[in-house]
Amino acid sequence: MKKIIAFIIVAVITCNIFADDDIDYSKYNAYRRVTKVEDGHKYLIVAYWDGKPRSMDVFETDTVHTISPRTLVEYGEYMLKKKDRNIEFLFNANGSYFTIQDCTEAQRYYCSIENKESFMVRQDPDEVSPYWKITENTEDSTFVIQHEEGRIIFLKDYAFKCLKEQKEGSKYPYLYEYDEAATAALTGDSIKQDSVKQDSIKQDSIKQDSIKQDSIKQDSIIQKQDTLSVDTPVTDIPSVIIDDTLANDSAARAELIKLDSITKYVKYNIDSLNRLRSKINARLRVEEEYLDSLLRTITARIDSLNGENEKLDSLKMIFEEMHNDAVNSYLINIDSISKQRLEEKRQEALTDVDEVEGADKNGLQVKRYNIMGQEVPKDSKGLVISRKRKYFIPE
Repeated sequence: MKKIIAFIIVAVITCNIFADDDIDYSKYNAYRRVTKVEDGHKYLIVAYWDGKPRSMDVFETDTVHTISPRTLVEYGEYMLKKKDRNIEFLFNANGSYFTIQDCTEAQRYYCSIENKESFMVRQDPDEVSPYWKITENTEDSTFVIQHEEGRIIFLKDYAFKCLKEQKEGSKYPYLYEYDEAATAALTGDSIKQDSVKQDSIKQDSIKQDSIKQDSIKQDSIIQKQDTLSVDTPVTDIPSVIIDDTLANDSAARAELIKLDSITKYVKYNIDSLNRLRSKINARLRVEEEYLDSLLRTITARIDSLNGENEKLDSLKMIFEEMHNDAVNSYLINIDSISKQRLEEKRQEALTDVDEVEGADKNGLQVKRYNIMGQEVPKDSKGLVISRKRKYFIPE
C-alpha cells in the first residue's frame, strides 16, 4: 500500500510539473499521436521547428502557396489546439492512396505542383490530382506523405512545403488525432486545479478514500509492485484504475486520468530514449569501423612511404656513383687533352724556331726583329718577327 501511495504522489508531482496554471484548458482540444492512417479520419499534420510543435494550417481561399504553421501546446504525449481554429485535415482512402481535404466548409483538396515547393488548393478534385501515398517511418513514427507525382510534405524554413527529397533542416511530419477522453480530462483538470487551490486537504482525503474503496484491486497491484526491481521496465507499471465509485467525482476522475496519461508519457519517453540509445550505439559501431579502416589505410600508406624512401635512397646512391664516375672521367679527359695540346703547342714553337733559324731560298740568313722593328741577334728569345711573321721563341 505504501508503494502505491508513493507512486501516486510521484505521479501527482510530475503532473503538476507539466501543468501550466496560466492555460485555460477548457479552450483546448487534445490530440494523440497515431502510427497508422485510417480512412475517413481527421488528423493534425505536425512537425517540430525550433524545438516547438507546429501544425500545418489551412487555406481560406483557392490559391497556391507554401503553408505557414501554427504553434501547438505540447502536453505530455498530447498536443493541445485551441477550439476556435479548425486546422484538421480529412484523409479519405482511394485504393492505395489518400485524398487530403481541409475541414472547413469548403473542404478544399490539397495537392503539389510540378517543379514548385507550393501546394495547390481547389474545391473541385477534377481540377487537381489530390492523391497522396502515405507510409510510416518506423524509426521515429513520422510519416512520408508523398504526392503521386513524387513530391513529399516537409516542414522547412518555418513553412510546410512539397519537396522532391529531404533537404538539410527539413522535417517529416507526425499525425495527431482528436482524443475525446483526453479533452474531457483537460476540462476536469481545470476544475481540479480550482478545487486544489480552495481545499487541498479535501483532495488528499478523496485520493485516500478512492484507494481504500478499491482494496481488492490494489492488493493485486501491490503483489505486482513487490516483484518490481530497479531493472524492471516502465511498461510493467500498472495503469491507474478508475473505480466506478469515482465516476461522479469529476475532480478525482480527472486526477486519475491525468496520472494515467503521465504514466503513458513516461513510458513513451523511456521508449524514445531506448531507441535513441540504439541509434547512438549503432552510430558508434559505424564510427569505430570507419576509424579502424582509416587506421589500416594510414598504416599501409606509411609502410608504402617507407618503401618509397628506401627506393629513393638507393637511387640517390646510384646517381651519386654515376656523378662521381662522370666527373672523374671528365677530369681525366680534360687532363689528357690539356697535355696533348701543350705538346702540340711546344712542337709548333720548335718548328717556328727552326723556321726562324733557317735560311731563305737564296741561302741568305734570315734576319730577326723585335716588336719595335729593331734587328736583334740570332739567339734572341721571346717574341720576334721574321719573314713578315711573328714567332715566340721560348727561353
